[in-house]
Amino acid sequence: MKGRHLVLTVKDDGIGMDAAIRESIARRIQGGSAGSSMQEEASGGSFSHIGLQNVMERMSMVFGEAFQCHVYSEPGQGTVIEMFIPERGNADV
Repeated sequence: MKGRHLVLTVKDDGIGMDAAIRESIARRIQGGSAGSSMQEEASGGSFSHIGLQNVMERMSMVFGEAFQCHVYSEPGQGTVIEMFIPERGNADV
């Protein structure tokens, strides 16, 4: 990553996630438009998993590819989500 970033870290001490769940989350937040995924879930009557997708979509709209998110988790070890938000000058505010 180039440039300065604010790193927002959210940690929990929950049950964690296995590799299959982590990969599913990675596909949702990094591949394609989160909006279309949310719409598909809404039409199926389920709104699960849209919080992180919503944040990712909005942050990507504002910061573009410079914004990054990483999810770390292991079963029984909790989860850590790190968001790297690029620094912007006052002219961009």
